[in-house]
Amino acid sequence: MGKPVAVSFEGNEVKIVHALQRGGNIKIKGTEIIAVEEFDGYLKRSKDKDFIVTCDFKESYHDVLSVPLLKTGYLVKIIETEIRKTTGRKDFTFLYLPIGDRVINNRKMLDIFYFMVTDETIRDVVDMFYNCGKTVKALYPPVFAAASLLEPGAPGEADMGIIYTGNERTIFSTKNGAVNFIRNYDPHEAGFSDFDIENINMTINYCRQNLRTSPLSVKLGNCQESCPIYFTQPYANYALWPAPL
Repeated sequence: MGKPVAVSFEGNEVKIVHALQRGGNIKIKGTEIIAVEEFDGYLKRSKDKDFIVTCDFKESYHDVLSVPLLKTGYLVKIIETEIRKTTGRKDFTFLYLPIGDRVINNRKMLDIFYFMVTDETIRDVVDMFYNCGKTVKALYPPVFAAASLLEPGAPGEADMGIIYTGNERTIFSTKNGAVNFIRNYDPHEAGFSDFDIENINMTINYCRQNLRTSPLSVKLGNCQESCPIYFTQPYANYALWPAPL
């Protein structure tokens, strides 16, 4: 059986990676970049059957909710109901992560982070594979793929990353290796600028005040390059950073 092929949809391009994993090492066997409109033809010609896909979904939602402390079965129903009320969408798939509990109006509540994608959006992605006899083994938004590349800090400590996806920047916070907050914004210029620093500081302040976490470092991912490059610095030195290479 062949190894899954990694596919990343990035703007008008599709990046394809053939790799083998042995133990903790990954060996790249080959890469290619093709236009989105050429991808259907690529799938029809390809002998590979299994694919791992990264895609910036056209319709997705993420937020932090405060819900009552309940057993898991009831909790999922409450979260699903709150997402429907917040987004106005009926058919969707979501994941959630408990952040921590706190007292609100003398009632103990649980803060959770959720990421939701509409079922129609998921079908639009996977159908192009299924229609060519292929199987999608896993489907990830770019921020979760980027977070998996970051080395987790000490247990209980938070970290932060920022990635470039097309004309958008995404800042995300992680704790114990799991994403617990995402914020998107449009940059003022192509390179790393004071506007990015301002957005990072705003996000850190939000995490301190609302999530009760203080990221110890920020990793910068330059997604305009073929391979992400990460830098780690204390956040007190943001203004000293040069633009990503």
